[in-house]
Amino acid sequence: MNELITELAEHANYLATEKEFPYDEDWFYLYNQLFAELIVKECVKVCLDQRNPGNLNYKPSEMFADALKLHFGVSDE
Repeated sequence: MNELITELAEHANYLATEKEFPYDEDWFYLYNQLFAELIVKECVKVCLDQRNPGNLNYKPSEMFADALKLHFGVSDE
């Protein structure tokens, strides 16, 4: 597995473990949600790192990043 995916999974586990849940299912649901959000945020970062070499001021990647966040309901937090 990609090392970055492993890091994101561990980070999601850390974030989910900070919360207290009466049922394991609640923790597992939160973990999955956090893990998915972290993956989407990583995709957004990749988009934002892209630039148009012909015009460095034009950043269509920002549109793609915003579209990804909107599509998956992920905030900038």
